[in-house]
Parts: sequence; C-alpha cells; structure tokens
Amino acid sequence: MRRQSDMKIAIIPTWYNNPKNPLTGVFFKEQAAALRAGGVDAAILFPDLAPRLSGMAITKSFAVEDGTPTFRLTGFYPPKIYPFILKSWAEKAASLYADYFERFGKPDLVHAHSYLAGYVALKIARKYGVPYIFTEHNSTFLAGQTRKWLAPYVSEILDHAEARTAVSKGMKERMASFTKLSIQVIPNFIDTAVFKPATRKREKGGVVFFSAGGLDPVKGYDGLIRAFGAMPNPVKGGKLSLRIAGAGREKRNLQRLILEGGLMNDVNLLGELDRPQMVREMQEADVFVSSSQIEPFGVVMIEAMGCGKPILATETDGARDIVTAQTGRLVPVGNTEALTEGLKYMADHYQDLDREEIRRLCVEQYGAEAVVKKWIAVYSDVIG
Repeated sequence: MRRQSDMKIAIIPTWYNNPKNPLTGVFFKEQAAALRAGGVDAAILFPDLAPRLSGMAITKSFAVEDGTPTFRLTGFYPPKIYPFILKSWAEKAASLYADYFERFGKPDLVHAHSYLAGYVALKIARKYGVPYIFTEHNSTFLAGQTRKWLAPYVSEILDHAEARTAVSKGMKERMASFTKLSIQVIPNFIDTAVFKPATRKREKGGVVFFSAGGLDPVKGYDGLIRAFGAMPNPVKGGKLSLRIAGAGREKRNLQRLILEGGLMNDVNLLGELDRPQMVREMQEADVFVSSSQIEPFGVVMIEAMGCGKPILATETDGARDIVTAQTGRLVPVGNTEALTEGLKYMADHYQDLDREEIRRLCVEQYGAEAVVKKWIAVYSDVIG
C-alpha cells in the first residue's frame, strides 16, 4: 500500500471560491488543507468558466492559496445546455492538467466533485491515463433537476471512476440509478478546532434560534419565518428570537414576511457572515434550525454540532443522516405547522439534550481527522 506521504492528488471542484464569493466552495479548500495536514500532496484545479458579463477573456493562473497549490482557469463560457458546449467546456477545463503536470509531474489520481468536474476528470483519464474517483453532493442532482440529455454522461462518469462516493445515503440512492457499481457514503467534515463550544456563557436570556444558508427558496426560510411567527412569544424559556445568516434573492420577500408578521423585534436577517462571525452566532444560539426543502448533506448542521448545539431540521436526505434523538429533532419537509410544533418543542426541551455528547459525536463522525482517514483509505485502494 502506498504511504500517504507519497500520494499526489489533484482535486477538481465544480464550484469554488473567488474574490466576490469567498465562502463559495470553501469545503473543497478545507478538504485540500486537511489532506495536506494528513501528509497527502493535494492541489486544486478549478475550471471557473461560466456565463458572466465581465471577464470575457479566458485566463490561467497559479498560486499557493492558504498553503494549497491552486490552478485556476477563469473567463466567459456559454451555458452548458447542449452536449457540444459541455464537451468543449470540458476540453478547456482539462487543460489545467497540463499546467499541473508541468509543475508537479503526474498525480496518482484525480478527485472530482460533482458531475461537471467528473466529466473533466473523465477527459483527463482518457487523454493522460490518470485514474479518478468521483464524489457527488450537488443538490440539483439530488433533486433530479439535471437535464435529461446529461443522464448518459453521468452514467459514463460513474462507470469509469475507480471509486464512487456520496455525502449522504439519499445521494447514494440517487447515484445508484445511474450505475450498477458500488457507491460508498463518506460525509463532509468540519474543522472542530474552529467550530467548538463557547468558553463563556451568553449574557442575554431567552431562547435563540439560529439558521444559516443562502437566501434561496430551497432553504425554506419563508416557511421558517411563518412557523416562528405562529409561536407564543415568550415561552416558558423566555423571549424567543430567530437569527438568519446569509444573502440571496429571497431577501426582500423575507423582509416583507417579517414586516407583515410584526416580527421586526424578533427576527433578524444578518446578511453574509465571515467565518469568525458564523462561529460566534453558532456559539451564542440555543438551537440551530435547518428548514431546507432539499439538503444533500448540511455542513452547517455539523458546524452547529461542533459548537454543541441541538438541531431542529426538516427531514431532508442530509438531515436524516445527521439528526438523531441524541442530536435534535426532525420534522416533515414543507409542513409549516409541524415546524411550529418543532420550534415549540425545542424551545421547551433543548436543554434536555447533552451538549457535550453532541460535540463528541460531531468530532467522532464529522471531524476532519476522522473523515480524512476515510479518504486516504479510498485513495490507497485505488493507487495500490
């Protein structure tokens, strides 16, 4: 078996951070950093070719970003709505491999995240003979919202991968409709040294619910605000408040719901938060709430667990894997009345859950060290 210190892995994400969106795809950056901390020589190859009003010229760049060698291909490309555009895009994206090879030589394997990156990895495998493994965690894939003409490409990507992984059991079931080959479930992870319980108790009283994610219809924040507004306030635990972090197209609609419900003093839209602000909000909350309609995994839920917080979540594929009787409570997706009842229950009973046990489970199941060991085992099986 190859020693992990000898492994060279090129990671291709379908989405990744840029100066305008520094938190987009931050997981992939953290995955590469965790692998490098574990002795694996990991690099990022990001083909950021997309429709945009600026940056028509396609440019390449290389930099060591936060300790990880990062190759970027940036510029305008038409929407991938036809096979010939997808193939052309993938050919362009695969050119990043040549830049990697020139600087570092041949990698042992490519790790592609989501089906678009998977198609780039397939191109690299066929042209350069580099094996690849594939991970899917795209919510549109889970929801069956990919275009029908893409189905043969997804099957081809899965069938030619040396290993296939999913971030949740629900995602595994969806992937299984495209291939007869085995699929392993490996969850996402967090840095439990960052997401950890507060060192001091919150000064203000009452019960604080916190949620975080893009202000998009799929996150179900409209239903969450309605459900919160239907609760008695205060409850026996004191005055209730709901704090929602994130930015997006639903902001005006949510502001309207808050105004119409007379919730201006109880519900706060916090906007986009940086990492330290997110940690602080997690630590000062009493309960984390996920109201999503679709959630392939739910990194924010395990971030809350890292801070020792119980979770109230709609029963999405991701939440079903994460939320148990030890960590919180599940309610049906899209059921506002059930969400109200869940909020009431958690307001009354969140202190019954063992915060230290929630934290322990997070470290054991979703800590970077635990999950990276699983990835290294997969890499070792492929490389030999």
